[in-house]
Amino acid sequence: MPSTGRSEAQRAMARGAEPVGSVSNLPEPEKRLLRCLRLWMAEHDYQEQIWTILTNALGPLQARIELRVFDAYMSNVAVSIDRQIARHGVYCDCLGRDEATLLAIVRMAAAGDRSAAIDNATNLVREDRREPVVDAAEWLGQTMDPADIRTTTMQGYASMHATLH
Repeated sequence: MPSTGRSEAQRAMARGAEPVGSVSNLPEPEKRLLRCLRLWMAEHDYQEQIWTILTNALGPLQARIELRVFDAYMSNVAVSIDRQIARHGVYCDCLGRDEATLLAIVRMAAAGDRSAAIDNATNLVREDRREPVVDAAEWLGQTMDPADIRTTTMQGYASMHATLH
């Protein structure tokens, strides 16, 4: 087989960047998460921009919670990956394979489908780190959608102050 001059890592990066969808077709919470993922991976003063995105979508209190949860997820991913994650530009409309995988892990974990989330994590995450990544993804997914947050918060509040008689 002729050599292309590219290492296996470079070929894996190219596969990971392959467009598999369009950002404009994602639900709003996933668009927001993807923008934050891309900013986080850009490795330069990302927190202020992420804070602005989250605050505009969720308000300052919920944004603070989501930023912490998001950072926990991405920190788990960063120490758990087999290779560098391929990404597109922050505002590019292409959804890359690696980016779609990270979103799917969050979506599936938040929906309670841990086995599907772990299966998806197989593409990027070392075997010994899949459970912690899915744990963090589940937590993140549960904070992503403001409608879900309001429902969960009100249910939690009601259960704390339930009338027993």
